This record gives sequence, C-alpha cells and structure tokens, in this order.
Amino acid sequence: MRYIFGLFLIVFFKNVFAVPLYVEHSIKNLSSNDDKIKRKAAFSLSSYFTDNGSGSSDPKIIDDNINLFYLALKDPITAGSITDIFGARYINLGNGNYYLYLDKAKPEIKDRALPIILKNLNSKSRWLAEKSAGALINVWHCQYEKVIRTRANNGRQAGESKFAFKYVLKTLDKTCTSKP
Repeated sequence: MRYIFGLFLIVFFKNVFAVPLYVEHSIKNLSSNDDKIKRKAAFSLSSYFTDNGSGSSDPKIIDDNINLFYLALKDPITAGSITDIFGARYINLGNGNYYLYLDKAKPEIKDRALPIILKNLNSKSRWLAEKSAGALINVWHCQYEKVIRTRANNGRQAGESKFAFKYVLKTLDKTCTSKP
C-alpha cells in the first residue's frame, strides 16, 4: 500500500510541477526556420511568463534555455515577445507575485542582454523599439533616458507617427527627474 501511495505522490507532483507541454514546444519552435512558427512560439512564451498569463510560471526555464532566448532577442521576428519576458513586462509567479526577469537574473545575463536591447531600441519596428525602451526604463530606470529620448526624436524626424513613443515618454517624464 505504501508503494502505491508513493507512486501516486511521485506522479501527482510530477504533473503538478511539470512545465506545460505547449511551453516545451514553444521553446523548441523558437529555433524554427518558419517565421510564423517562431513568432507564435515567442508570443506563447511571453503569454506564459508575463503578467498576460493566467497562472504562475517558472523563470528557471529561461535560465535553462538562456542561449536560445538570447538568439530570439536578436531576431526581429521574436524580439518583441522576448523583450516582454526580459523586462518590458513582469513575470507572473502566481499568488499576486510579480518581478522583472532581468532584475533577478545573474549579472552576466543582464550584461549580455543590455547591448541587444539597446540595438533593438533603434529598430525600424516601432513596436520593438517601444518594448525595448520599456525594458530599459523598467530594468535600468533612468540610466538610458537620453538614449531613449534621442531615439524618440529621431523617429519623429524620420516621419514616424507623432504618437510614436508617446507612452514611453510619459513614463520617462513620471520616472526620471530631468526633462527636455
């Protein structure tokens, strides 16, 4: 009887604490050659990890696959969703607990992500640029304020929408003391 109960506990805890199957598939699909599959995988991962998701998530999965996440952060197809995970949005730990992944990550992970996020800030994609600016504000606070404001001004001069970076600039104005 103890043996059966022990097996039950092992199976129960394995299923309760297991990574959802779609998350495992999404991680594998990040390296797909098909852009649609990669985009969907990155979006699924973003929904799983961030405050968009309905339940708790395990950020250790990111640590275990960090090189793949770096590659996805560099890829314009997946970079926006991965930027959400790294710092533009909060990681959902369940029970109302949230934190920014890069705030808790090892310093070398944060140091390796920073130049990629700074490069993505200058993306032609306004969506990716805004997410990158959001991550810079959330994780590094006002340290990159000048860089973000310069990007916003350059975007306006290049004929991008006058609403480009509107939200980001409002956040900077609330967060940072120096104003242009």
